[in-house]
Amino acid sequence: MTSSLPAARCPLPTPAMTVLQSCAMMTTGNKWLVFLACLTGLIPWQCHSLSVQAAEARSHPQQQNARGHCHSSTIYTYYEPIPMDLRTTGMTQEDDDQLLLFWKEQWTSAGWNAVVLGVDTVVTCEEYSVLEELLSNELHLDPWGRVVFHRWMAMAAVGGGWYADYDVFPLGLSDFVPPVALPNNGRMTVHDILSPTLASGTAEQWRDTLLSLLDNAKANMSPFVADGQWTFWTDSLGINNLVKDHGKQPPAPLTAKRVLVPYGRNDLKDCQARSIRGRWVVHMSPKVFQMAPHLSPLERHPRYRKQEAQRWLQRWNNTCLANNQTQTRR
Repeated sequence: MTSSLPAARCPLPTPAMTVLQSCAMMTTGNKWLVFLACLTGLIPWQCHSLSVQAAEARSHPQQQNARGHCHSSTIYTYYEPIPMDLRTTGMTQEDDDQLLLFWKEQWTSAGWNAVVLGVDTVVTCEEYSVLEELLSNELHLDPWGRVVFHRWMAMAAVGGGWYADYDVFPLGLSDFVPPVALPNNGRMTVHDILSPTLASGTAEQWRDTLLSLLDNAKANMSPFVADGQWTFWTDSLGINNLVKDHGKQPPAPLTAKRVLVPYGRNDLKDCQARSIRGRWVVHMSPKVFQMAPHLSPLERHPRYRKQEAQRWLQRWNNTCLANNQTQTRR
C-alpha cells in the first residue's frame, strides 16, 4: 500500500507528475538525461511505508513565522553502514554507533530534535533505484561515494531543513538556538565553506542541488572505467565546481563559515579569535585529529573521535561558552 508523505507547514513546490513510466526509455536516447528526468518527481519524493526515523522527522514540521521565513527545531544526520571489508574510515560499527549516540545526545541537550536518517529513509522511494543505477553503473562510485549522495535524497524526502554530519556538534551559542530560520530564505547553503558538514535548505533546494551535483559529476569523471572498478568523487568536489561556475544555471549553493575547526594555533586560547567568532558548531573530522599536538599517535586514530570530542567540548564549555554566557548576562 502506498502512503504519501504528510504535507509540511512550510510551503513545498507544487507536485509534478510522479509516474516513472519515462524510465522505461532508459535503453534509448540520452540515458543520462532520462536518469535525471526520473529524479525530478514529487517534493518530497514518493516513498512507501515511511521508516520510523522519517516518520519521527515529519512529526516535527518546520514552522513559519510572520514574515514567512521557515524555522526548524529539527537537525538531521545521515548514516548508512558500509561493509567492514570496504570501509576506509578506520571506524568499526561499534565506533559508529557510539558516535551517533553522542551526536544525538549533544544536539538534544542543545534543544534540538535530533533525528538520525538511514538508508531506509530513501530505499522506499521509487526514485532510489534510479539513483543507485546512476551512482553505481554510470558514475561507478564506491560504496562511500554513493552514501554521500544518498543523504541528499534523504533530506529532500523528509522535507528539507537543517543537516549536520555525525561528527559535527553544537557549540551551544545563543545565536544558534532552535528554532532557527533556514538562512537565505531556504536557499541551499553549505556552512562549512564548500563542504556540507552543516547545511540547510528547503526540500526543493536539496533535490535540485543533488541533480546539479550529479550532472557535474558526470561532466568531470572519465567515461572509460573498466567493469568492477570504482571511481572517486564527492559532493564537496561538485560544490566547489558549482561555486566556481557561479552565475551559470543552475545556481550554486551559497556558502558560509559557521563550522569551527579545532586544534588550530589558537584552540580556545582566545575565544574572540577570528577562527572562533561566528561559529555555530565544531567538526571533529578524522583530518583535524592530526593537528592535535597533545594527542599521541594512537589517540589520533579516528575511532577515538567520540572520546576526544567529549574532552574538547568540556574545555569549550568551561572557557568560551562560559565567557559568552557571562557577557550575555551583562
